Amino acid sequence: MTAQPSEERGRQVRITPLPALLLTTCGVALLLWQPWRRDAPEGLISEATAAIDAGRLDEAAELIDRLDESAETAGAVPLLRGLLLLKQDRPREALRELEQAQIDGTSGTATWMAQGEALYRLGRLSEALPLFQRIVAADGGNLEARRWLGAIYYDIGAMDSAILEMQSIVRETPEDYRPHYALGVIYLDFERYGLAADHLATALDLNPPSQMEDEIAVGAARALVKDHRYEEALSQLESVSFSADADALRANCLVALGQVREARALLRDILERRPDHRDALLLRGELAVADGREEGAIDDFQRILDSDAHDFEARYELAQAFAALGDVERQKSELKRMEESRGLVLRLARLSSQAIEEPYNAGLRTELANVCRELGKTELAEMWARAAAELQAMGADREGSLSE
Repeated sequence: MTAQPSEERGRQVRITPLPALLLTTCGVALLLWQPWRRDAPEGLISEATAAIDAGRLDEAAELIDRLDESAETAGAVPLLRGLLLLKQDRPREALRELEQAQIDGTSGTATWMAQGEALYRLGRLSEALPLFQRIVAADGGNLEARRWLGAIYYDIGAMDSAILEMQSIVRETPEDYRPHYALGVIYLDFERYGLAADHLATALDLNPPSQMEDEIAVGAARALVKDHRYEEALSQLESVSFSADADALRANCLVALGQVREARALLRDILERRPDHRDALLLRGELAVADGREEGAIDDFQRILDSDAHDFEARYELAQAFAALGDVERQKSELKRMEESRGLVLRLARLSSQAIEEPYNAGLRTELANVCRELGKTELAEMWARAAAELQAMGADREGSLSE
């Protein structure tokens, strides 16, 4: 089933970027040199590989220098140096080194993997994509390559393809939290809240790193709130330490469950720490209108709009506050502006959906970038502009599946 994008896509709080979560630098080193280890002097190749994977970079550099001194092992050096440079976050230098690497057997796959990573980090997705496709075509069980493919598909807005890759990884490695997290992020973007909550809850059950637990739990709770499952959302947030986002979700749940006094206390606490927190301001303003305190509500809604003039939810609430005050002209003015913003957001949603159906259409992505700029969504605009440039580099503007 084709994922359909939310009208609010891009406005909701983003958790850890999907590519950053899915990918681990130099994991490819584990593929290396199986045929060589038996014969390599003192096992230096395997030692260098292990040092790179473990992050012992000074040790790895010394071992690689020693390998370069022997004609028997010098052929391993370009790939190992390339991997070391990737670990040092120097992809441009890594790519130059990798161009000298041997392409044969297992080492060929390892070289393509490392080259693909370097190209990805340099933003050259059009060159990275065929490398990973080649690896997966030869070995569909190469899950690291499939993760890279999923990240590239995500970056260029081909969400159905990204979902298919993540689903295949889930089947192969059901104990890995990362593809469940990735699917949760994608489904949250596309308003598939039940699926998002399920995948994010599964990710939590699979023992993610401790530094990830809170934000995965907040993502799951956000999906549950959107799905009107307030008690489950509160339960999901029980283990989450203080954060403004978590407490704003708690406050929403409490209001929905009739515990307004407790919600107000949470909102006061949030806004003392984060005076411009969007969700807290919106909820406080809605409660103020319900209490007949429209002037205070107007201040809250206006603060949101000062940060995002196209937040049509805040604009609508502002119009309702003016209506409650009897200011019909101002209500009409705000509703007109809301419809203009809503039109842009709906256009963004429609184009995003079209981009999924036409994953090679560079012109469409340029149009998406322009709409995002009109909406003040700078990061999204840059993402779509990069995607358009990459597709143009592929000789794009054609329809079809990226996996063909």
